[in-house]
Amino acid sequence: MDPDPTAVKMRLSKTQMSVIWPGVNFIVLALLTREKFGTCEFAYPFRVCPLLRGFDDGTYRSAMMDRIRALWIRMKPIATTGGRIEMNAIDIRAAIYAARINLQLLRRNVHDARRKDAKTKRTLGLDRAAIKKRKQQTGPVIKSLERNLKRATRSSLKITPRSEFAEISKEWRSHLRWMKFHLAYFKQVIGVKGRGVVHRMVIDQLTAIAEKAVRYEGFEIPDSRELRQVIRLYVRPPRQNRNVSLPLHASE
Repeated sequence: MDPDPTAVKMRLSKTQMSVIWPGVNFIVLALLTREKFGTCEFAYPFRVCPLLRGFDDGTYRSAMMDRIRALWIRMKPIATTGGRIEMNAIDIRAAIYAARINLQLLRRNVHDARRKDAKTKRTLGLDRAAIKKRKQQTGPVIKSLERNLKRATRSSLKITPRSEFAEISKEWRSHLRWMKFHLAYFKQVIGVKGRGVVHRMVIDQLTAIAEKAVRYEGFEIPDSRELRQVIRLYVRPPRQNRNVSLPLHASE
């Protein structure tokens, strides 16, 4: 990639890289997993809990993801030692997001390990003390990156028209929202592990199929409540000596 005239030079310490690098690495690996399997571990469960109609879950921007991939390549040699690097405004915003991902991922891991005993959690570094320590490390790193972001923004505005820079920033926000839902959604979604949501979705799909089949055969469409009741009876676990009476009165 050609040198970016809007990039600013900065030095990231070993401690700063320990906060930023895991998040950058997480984004790239999650993307590779998604490209290979169609989804990744921490993607929002769209099928189980669909978003409300009109809800904006962001838009994938290949140019923004290419910037993150390039940043990952440049950061890899200094991942464990720290060092000098050049980053533009988008790179720094990605680094800030990566630092936040590192903290959010730890919180999720601590939540998942909540049933383990206290000694095991301390040994694995999955307790509240670990979150407090990570938070203390993350705050100063983000503040340092935000100071450099102001420098990079000023550098960009010297070359790029303000309207064009505003459009680039808008694209970044949209792509950032996409990453939050498709690569790094760490919140626990209510109902994902329960049977109720999945059961209702199955009933809805089977009811729609049954209505089409009844209409195709030329029968009278039964009342929707009665049809759903029939579907519910037939998807229930089988029981011995269970007689199911159909409340349908179809006529040709």
